[in-house]
Amino acid sequence: MKLMVIFFILNSSIALTCDQITQLETIPISKNSLTLKLMDDSLFASVTNINEEVKKEVSNSIAQFEFKISELAKKGVSKEHLADWYLNMTNLNRLAFDKIQSMGFLSDSKAKRLAATTVNTIVSGWISRALALTGHERAHTTVAEKLDLKFGYGHDSSPDKKMSLGTMFLALLTEKGNPFATWEADKPISENQKALFSIAGINFQNSLASDITTQNLRSQNIHATDAFHLLYNKAAIGAYYFVDKESDSSDLKQYVDSLEARGLIEPNSQDKTLEKLANLSILTTMLSGSTIDTIKANAEFIKSGNTSSKITTFDTRFGKVTLPEFDTFLNTTNASVKSSSALIRGKNIYQLSYEKPVIGDLSGEEVSFGAYQPINKEVYADGAIRYNTNSNSYGANLELGYELENGWQLVSGIDYEKSKNGGTWYGQRKYNYELEDGSIISGYLSVRKKF
Repeated sequence: MKLMVIFFILNSSIALTCDQITQLETIPISKNSLTLKLMDDSLFASVTNINEEVKKEVSNSIAQFEFKISELAKKGVSKEHLADWYLNMTNLNRLAFDKIQSMGFLSDSKAKRLAATTVNTIVSGWISRALALTGHERAHTTVAEKLDLKFGYGHDSSPDKKMSLGTMFLALLTEKGNPFATWEADKPISENQKALFSIAGINFQNSLASDITTQNLRSQNIHATDAFHLLYNKAAIGAYYFVDKESDSSDLKQYVDSLEARGLIEPNSQDKTLEKLANLSILTTMLSGSTIDTIKANAEFIKSGNTSSKITTFDTRFGKVTLPEFDTFLNTTNASVKSSSALIRGKNIYQLSYEKPVIGDLSGEEVSFGAYQPINKEVYADGAIRYNTNSNSYGANLELGYELENGWQLVSGIDYEKSKNGGTWYGQRKYNYELEDGSIISGYLSVRKKF
């Protein structure tokens, strides 16, 4: 029982502030109040004798992260903000898990370590799902914003009640059911635009899994706590299909209806196409190196108590080669499968990917090449170029990271897309828009917790 209470305190630290979200628009959230609420001394004393140094380290890290919950009070919070928040949450989950392991009471029993991973998956998974689905719905409304549509949020627990983003997040943590985003149009909406709205949420979740995979590739390690955060989002298409299989208003159903309306799939083949999409999502997830590695990391923790393990690589004359990674993506005119693998030479990483449509418009393919290079101990550079043979579009992105204190990173980046005939598939998913002919440049700046 003591172990479960400790896990709940450390891993549900986000949820402990949820009573302050009920009126996010009017109640400011201060760092000090969060610290006091999260790390009350009497609460800790009643469950364990955690030493002061450990408590202070975990408290400070979580308090810094918790302060970002106030971002939900801002109407302009973007899906990119939520993606950063999600990645920080997964890394602080790792920190809390490692601190518990370092206390020593899991070291003498495989059964205790199995229980630890089970409890962590339940508690952190509850928070992970809520945050991933909040970003999922925000991705939908990003499309609505770009199309100048009215939009709102809601939850199954109160289907007729209009909610803010923060209130919807609270409902996800406290109520049964699923969230949803709505939009209203006072002008004609094309089938391509309907498709963009339908696929934005699932593609957002796929990007969360990609963020975790990229981070693990850079560190060349994977953590035992990554399992739920990675697999829940990576297999989002399959999970969505099997949970909401009979719904006529689900994202997947609307997307497939849009493909059928444009003659991109055979008439009356929606059910068959949905099943094929779900099976592809599950299959690509199961075959991916990240899935194999996260299973290996959990087995290693239960066996030996090591919370992280090296990603699987094979030595070659050119360097270490990773297991291939596979993803299923939804684009406006097709669903595609992307495969990628990386070459590791010291701390430098070179990655090649290939993407091919499998449902819908089957013409063309997309290739990309990326490179990651630490410049020194404090600074890294990560860039990639891509080209789509169907639309004759290309793009590039560059990211720079700088080490801050206490394991935080300042990250800045720039993306460029030269678009023709809808742009690259990567660009469609990133910008949530079928790009018009021309060029687009975007930048971002964020603070991330490094693990």
